[in-house]
Amino acid sequence: VNRTSPLDGSYTPLGCDIEIVFDKSMNPATVGASGGSLLGCSCALNPGGWAATWSDGDKKLTLSHNDFTADQLYTFTVSTDAKDKSDPGNPLNNSYSWSFTAVPSRGVFTVSIDCPASAEVGEEYRVTVTVNNAELPIAYNNSGTLTVKFYKIHAGETPVQIGTAETIDAMQPGASETKSSALFTFDKPGTWYIKVEISSTNPIDIIQGYTQSYDTSVPVNVVKPEAPEEIGIGPYILIIVMVALVAVVGALTLFGIKKKKKTEK
Repeated sequence: VNRTSPLDGSYTPLGCDIEIVFDKSMNPATVGASGGSLLGCSCALNPGGWAATWSDGDKKLTLSHNDFTADQLYTFTVSTDAKDKSDPGNPLNNSYSWSFTAVPSRGVFTVSIDCPASAEVGEEYRVTVTVNNAELPIAYNNSGTLTVKFYKIHAGETPVQIGTAETIDAMQPGASETKSSALFTFDKPGTWYIKVEISSTNPIDIIQGYTQSYDTSVPVNVVKPEAPEEIGIGPYILIIVMVALVAVVGALTLFGIKKKKKTEK
């Protein structure tokens, strides 16, 4: 036996096929499955419903089966009854065994939201959500597909969806994904809420401690933009008076110069 799937000591989905790759072309009459039962090999515990498919010149054996039971340890063994295609057929030198644990495909997610705590009417904003899947063995295999929706809600009014829903494809353990809303504005002051809804196609996915779906609302204090500072009439009057004084002083000075010149003559 060159290679097996699932790997020894691994966690595998409940419906995962068993794959065995031999170093020689094997005789399907001596190893595989027939009539729903295993042939030349065994599985403890045995889910039943076995069917065999051969490929790669009868070197690769794929065994389908009824679903495994969640959280159970399985041990698969290829016995020395398995023979290659030579005549009269060489058996395996020794039986070959490996074990794995069957687990459901499940994501276990934590969610963080980047949203403004305060905002101004008419300004553009965007909300960002980051979804983190837990590591093995808390999360197993692929999660479901996640749908993320964003809403803005003025206190006491009907929620308004922001843009269209965002999709996060199935995630492996330890994976992380970030999605952002479309740009949006607040059209009046007061207390608003940004609501984020996340749901999964997998009914056993856990999102922020909740099964399959999760939503949360974040308050935002929205105010009117600050008006530009108005300059009162006082400074303008002062400027006018100063200009007038300069003009009067200039006129008087000019008149004095002319009078002096006339006297000198």
